[in-house]
Amino acid sequence: MSDTVTILPFDIPAAGHAVAVAPGVLWVRMPLPFALDHINLWLLDDGDGWTMVDTGVLGDATKTHWQRILDTHLRGAKLKRLVCTHSHPDHMGLAGWVAETLGAELWTTEGEWAQGRRYSLEAIDTERYRAYYQAAGCTEADMDGAFGNSSSGGMRHFARVPDNYHRLYDGDTIQMAGHDWIVMTAFGHSVEHACLFSESLNVMIGGDQFLPKITPALTIGTENPDASPLRQFLDSNRRFLDLPQGLHVLPSHNLPFEGLQARIGQYESHHAKRLDTTLAACESPASCMEVARKLFTRPLDGRSMFFAVGETLSHLRYLQDDGLVGAQPDPRGVVMFSRA
Repeated sequence: MSDTVTILPFDIPAAGHAVAVAPGVLWVRMPLPFALDHINLWLLDDGDGWTMVDTGVLGDATKTHWQRILDTHLRGAKLKRLVCTHSHPDHMGLAGWVAETLGAELWTTEGEWAQGRRYSLEAIDTERYRAYYQAAGCTEADMDGAFGNSSSGGMRHFARVPDNYHRLYDGDTIQMAGHDWIVMTAFGHSVEHACLFSESLNVMIGGDQFLPKITPALTIGTENPDASPLRQFLDSNRRFLDLPQGLHVLPSHNLPFEGLQARIGQYESHHAKRLDTTLAACESPASCMEVARKLFTRPLDGRSMFFAVGETLSHLRYLQDDGLVGAQPDPRGVVMFSRA
């Protein structure tokens, strides 16, 4: 088993262009309007039409880039299908426009479709989000920054997710680019994330579950406060260890790579260290924000505050479930965590 992650030597496509990464598979890169400034998307030539995998966020720039790519590479062929790995705005934000304007049918898992619909249609519940951050020990200034970057705040990056969709199940086989692709669901980063594995091409579209340099966000949010995303992430990743060595992984961020098994091992080590740091921070009663400032040494504000709170709660939940940490609200309503 390889113990290294190797970046594959493909040219990075400029916005509005595409690069071939496997027979019938094109790599597209779109800009994003936040710190993680790009997303990798995929076009697959099905012979009688094309499949798009993930969309980018809602916005005129993304639409313009897509229109140029479709005019250049599809040359009048039909975009017949849109597969979304998951429901976050950089992956599903433009699904409504793709379906309505380009006529592609949305394919995704039920959990991601439902979550995407909620993101694209629900109004922000201000009271619920403020209670979430108050319980975490955030100041008013912390809340003002984090609130605008909450998952509901991402609604501005969504077109209305289509009413109808084709449901993907774990273990389904779909035909793309003339090859069979197996749907493999994974959890933790989102509710029912779909990875797509082609044995004949030795390629997997990994979405956000498998990234070569950064770790995917694993957050507890207001919509499911009893979740344990870190445990779900680590557990569901282990089923991918049996995939072939030398598999080419096409991630949604950074660059295509080899070394999936090594990357899974790196995730395990990374989060083991984070759990040790989290447990040490609970020697005396501490709020989520006090623990977060031990886990994240950089300044926390705005978008980083949102992710820091959710990630810290995820690590605390893992330790709670193992009986290593207890939680008790103080008189202010701030939940204080302490080593059991």
